[in-house]
Amino acid sequence: MRHVMYLAVLAGCSGNLPAASFIDKLRVLAVQTEPPEVAPFETSALSALVVEPPVQQLDGGPPSPVSYLWTACKIPLGASALTPCGLGTDALSAGLPPSCAAQPGADLCVIGTDPTASFAPSDAAVGSDGTGQWLISLTVSDTAGGAVGCLMDAFANQGQVQSPDHCVLALKRLAISVPGHRLSDGSAAPAPNRNPLLTGFTLDQPDASSASLLDDSAVFATQPTSNPKAFALHATRSDDSAEVYPVFDNAGHRSDVYEALALSWFITAGKLAAGRGAYNPASCATQADCPTLLPVTEAHVDWTPPTDAELAGHSTDGSVLIWAVLRDDRGGVTWRAGHARRAR
Repeated sequence: MRHVMYLAVLAGCSGNLPAASFIDKLRVLAVQTEPPEVAPFETSALSALVVEPPVQQLDGGPPSPVSYLWTACKIPLGASALTPCGLGTDALSAGLPPSCAAQPGADLCVIGTDPTASFAPSDAAVGSDGTGQWLISLTVSDTAGGAVGCLMDAFANQGQVQSPDHCVLALKRLAISVPGHRLSDGSAAPAPNRNPLLTGFTLDQPDASSASLLDDSAVFATQPTSNPKAFALHATRSDDSAEVYPVFDNAGHRSDVYEALALSWFITAGKLAAGRGAYNPASCATQADCPTLLPVTEAHVDWTPPTDAELAGHSTDGSVLIWAVLRDDRGGVTWRAGHARRAR
């Protein structure tokens, strides 16, 4: 009976946890490499969608300014699970590794400490098929010890982050391909992957009109606690975001398929009907069910605006921040950051 009661308490507590789409602390929602696939020694620009709530939701006083640490490392052959660069080895026992600019061929190196960075991978990770991957790690922290202190603390504690609400480690694969390499069937490889693009980000307003979340035109009405009304958020992709690429089955047969495009939503107030969606082909449950059919161009989700009390506790100016993150299944990613304000 004691075990049953304990499980019941756990279940009750889990119901009080915020949804993954709700921003109540420091988060890294996405890391982008532009372009997401490069030739050896070609430069890729690195950026990240790092967010915090407008009103601090955690105890411990106001956070420090967010600091960044970018590192790069080769992915071990046959690795089934990835860990942040330098963790799980003794690579950080002597402190931070060398800079990637000074030692571009190093197995582990520091790219930079700014919010954005650039990285030109060497050919050290390229295999016999002309392709390979480097791993990009991003550490962000809003503590006094900063991102460097956060990473070193994790290294000293068997890879465990000591302040997960204030220190986040994020990973990103950067694809490498030698220009002109051939596929397993001898054909030329397709053009390198590109990041997808979101061209529209709108809200259905209380008067049923649609307004962009990218300027100050989107408004909402706060809702009562009982029988609240939901409104729709819409994210529209560009026509060329769904790229075609070849896949091979176990028998070596080739098929040219569309990328699977997945969408994640994030908010600072209110409730979403779902935190994730996809641009699946019409009448298909998933892209995998209809891999040769073009994905639709728009995805949407219902959003219930906050009550007056909730908005007061999560906003300093009567607005709600909203993000849409679009990913393809080959490492491409993009996002849009918008906001809606309470109708006056």
